[in-house]
Amino acid sequence: MKIFFISLISYFLILFILCTYWAREWHPERKFIIGFLVSFLHTFIFLFSGVLGLVLAQIALKFFPFLVDYLREIWKF
Repeated sequence: MKIFFISLISYFLILFILCTYWAREWHPERKFIIGFLVSFLHTFIFLFSGVLGLVLAQIALKFFPFLVDYLREIWKF
């Protein structure tokens, strides 16, 4: 869980730096607001899509239990 939050924070910070750099040319007085809002939105979408993907995977494996054996055979090396 710790690595998840570290990656989420680093994603937010890198995106914030990139967005403020991009917004500096067109809106220099609002560059931090634009950077924060865009970074927050993208981080939320990143987090929400991950949770949604996990929930859909659990539902699919619950209704189609034969997929577990199939996926287990695929990942064997």
